[in-house]
Amino acid sequence: MSGELEGDAAGLSTASASARGPLVAPPPVPLRRRVRRAAARFWPGFVWALAAAASAALYRTEGVKSQSLAYSEMVHHDLMPEVDGTLVELRLELGQTVRQGEVIARMDPEEIEGRIAPVRSAIARLEARVAARNKRSGQAKGQAKGEAKGADDNAVQAALCGSSPDRLLLLTDTLTTSQASDLGERETLAEQLARLKPLLEQRLVTGERVDELRLRQSVLDRRIAGRARELRRLDDCLDINAGIELEVQRMALTRLERERRRYDVVAPASGTVESITHRTGEWIRAGSVVAEIVVPRPTRLIAYITDRQVPTVGIGMAATLATRGHEGPTLHGRVVALGARIEQVPLRLRFLPTIEQWGRLVTVEVEPPGASVPGEIYNVSFAP
Repeated sequence: MSGELEGDAAGLSTASASARGPLVAPPPVPLRRRVRRAAARFWPGFVWALAAAASAALYRTEGVKSQSLAYSEMVHHDLMPEVDGTLVELRLELGQTVRQGEVIARMDPEEIEGRIAPVRSAIARLEARVAARNKRSGQAKGQAKGEAKGADDNAVQAALCGSSPDRLLLLTDTLTTSQASDLGERETLAEQLARLKPLLEQRLVTGERVDELRLRQSVLDRRIAGRARELRRLDDCLDINAGIELEVQRMALTRLERERRRYDVVAPASGTVESITHRTGEWIRAGSVVAEIVVPRPTRLIAYITDRQVPTVGIGMAATLATRGHEGPTLHGRVVALGARIEQVPLRLRFLPTIEQWGRLVTVEVEPPGASVPGEIYNVSFAP
């Protein structure tokens, strides 16, 4: 049964084919269309493979490995106070130009000023005493030379002047107080004798009473005279020590003034303010960075050479630097210094920032000075 059906179907197909005519093969698809269809189907893969191959070629190419980048050298200076304290003055703004030695900030000097004030007062007092001594010495020269001091007096004077200034002042105060008391008592005795004199003439009092008062007055006179000599000796010693003490106080003031300068933050070089990290009124610890200045060195550029270039680049070799990314003047110079070791290349000088790169530092000095722009990147080529 199935065979009969298959035979009928074959007969029908043959009959229909004979009715349509002979079979004709379809025309071939043009090559351009086939290529276009294949490219439309596989182009993402082609582009990816091509990009990967190009990246690998660019990374491994000898041309990249033999090139170097450079930028102009800059020196950074951190401005830091030498003492702890409050920042009371800041004379900086971003981008401002400062000169070497210029005071750009000041810490609160209250503590050091409190130590300087008494020293200045002591100096003023000692200067006045020395001036008074010099004046007395000048007057004494015009007077007749009277009493010559003996050996004992000179020994006493030397021993007395060897005492400390504090002890001399204490002795002076003690003797001055006693002298004032004796002078007051002598004045009282003089008044009593003046009242008793007419009474003695009228024989209303005995001479013994008057003699007793006169004896007491004589004792007081001798004691006052002796104490006056001691006070003069002390005064001479204080005058002598005043000159020495004056020099000591002046040296102390010089030392304090030098310490006072530590409260000023001074620019170590002329440059431009790049950053400010603290403001007026803040409490700052010694050694903290208040600001940073940048000092450009337009005559020098920093480059890094690859391992392949290390054997061929030496001091004195000519270097040509071309601006990178825009048109600019080409710089010419020579290698003046080489780094001591192979080190990691800074991020800015890497051809591929995401991949670590190592090289040797090379310093190039260019002419004319000032032609390079600070921080600008240059392509560098070296020639013998």
